[in-house]
Amino acid sequence: MSSYSHAPKLLPKRVLRRIKRLFIYNHKNGDVIWRIRPAPHSKKRAGDLVGHINNNGYRITSFTINNKQYTVLAHHIAWFLYYGEWPSKEVDHRNTIRSDNRIKNLRLATRRQTNRNRSVQSNNTSGITGISWRKNRNKYRAYITVKNGTINLGYFNTLKEAIKVRQRAERKYFKRFRYKEFESIQKLEPQHVT
Repeated sequence: MSSYSHAPKLLPKRVLRRIKRLFIYNHKNGDVIWRIRPAPHSKKRAGDLVGHINNNGYRITSFTINNKQYTVLAHHIAWFLYYGEWPSKEVDHRNTIRSDNRIKNLRLATRRQTNRNRSVQSNNTSGITGISWRKNRNKYRAYITVKNGTINLGYFNTLKEAIKVRQRAERKYFKRFRYKEFESIQKLEPQHVT
């Protein structure tokens, strides 16, 4: 877990006023840029893109007010500048691209909803969330994790069958916060190594 949580900490009003003076947000391309030079000796200039992409893929920036440094995720700044209020929940990236801060890609979500909209983990054996290749059975296992734990959806001979069942379960349990990876799959071919 990163030291930069998704859940935005409510900032004091003076800091929010400073954010309005420091940054400009382009809701169409998602860029947060410096409105002014943040400090007299700063290498950053007005018009520069803020911050950098951190190890978790989020654009992050820092600024100082009265010798206190604030580190803020750019999508929180984007939400604030567009809607005029600091986010009350986590800000989820609909397409799972954490640096894509276009307003149409951002939405408020609970931690559970955000976790449902995650891309495939690196240890996944099928290349698809909620589906794994079970070598001992020579089948695909479909499963879904919900509030009370993991639900086994069954074992299937083909990846296509497992995807169909997993999609149905996502529609039932996740509704609009389901990960849309299935919609982008063009070819369904076995991903496992025998």
